[in-house]
Amino acid sequence: MRDPYARWRGREGPRGFFLSRLGFKNLRSLNPDTIEINMPLTKISAPRHLSSNQVQALAAAVQDGLVKTCNVPPNDLFQLISRFDSEEIILDPHFGGVSRSKDACVIEVVFLLGRTDDQKRALFRHVAEQAVGAGFRADDVMIALVENSRMDWSLGLGVAYADHHSKA
Repeated sequence: MRDPYARWRGREGPRGFFLSRLGFKNLRSLNPDTIEINMPLTKISAPRHLSSNQVQALAAAVQDGLVKTCNVPPNDLFQLISRFDSEEIILDPHFGGVSRSKDACVIEVVFLLGRTDDQKRALFRHVAEQAVGAGFRADDVMIALVENSRMDWSLGLGVAYADHHSKA
């Protein structure tokens, strides 16, 4: 299999910049077998009637929580924010012993296996606390974590992330 990082070695530019942001200082010595990426993909589904500032504050709370509780580097920021009309968000208002309002948001974080239960609990608490500080009710912040393996990701070039580690 060809080296998917060959184009990135020994040159600056968009791809070299991307890898340097991940902490790789000497791109000439980049070894795909030793790369470890913490990058989560965060999806936030929010009602359209919420202000952009409020939704951005929620997004910032999630990123801050990932950095402080799950060892995610601050620059590993990959977020998709979707806005929905109220009739397009169908959530049981009382499931799980909470009381959701029309302001309820759903946060889904997809990342590689490896976080402990304590880290996950700390993330939930941190995001809820920060969201309350941004004007949300804690009952309106629903978080789903989805863990998967390297085989479930391609970071680009049509190459499975697992293939970067299969040479070891």
